[in-house]
Amino acid sequence: PSHGYGTSAAAQIFAAAWALVGIPTIIVALWGVHHHLHEQVRMYLPYALASFVLDAGYVAKALLMRDACAHLDKATLAAQGGEAFACGVARAFSAGVTAGVLIAMLYAIYIVASYCEDLADG
Repeated sequence: PSHGYGTSAAAQIFAAAWALVGIPTIIVALWGVHHHLHEQVRMYLPYALASFVLDAGYVAKALLMRDACAHLDKATLAAQGGEAFACGVARAFSAGVTAGVLIAMLYAIYIVASYCEDLADG
């Protein structure tokens, strides 16, 4: 949940460790999917939920700390008189994409949970 060199070494190490923890978790879940065993698939859910919380926190921090307007060409916009509108559109687009990605992540977790219920019910 980080963007390379722009983060601290501790954040990079944590991201790498979290990803490495996910490898066996995902392999076990895929094995459970292949053999229709809900216990193994359900083991993936806590990892997925924790990943969602970590990603949501990182994205919220990035959305609040980084200004979407900083990347706009202010000289051109000031000459045309649309700086405030362009800044509002950039912020709204950034928030909309963030919300869409977080909703997609939650939906993917819901799909896995539903699949676990289907396997448990037979």
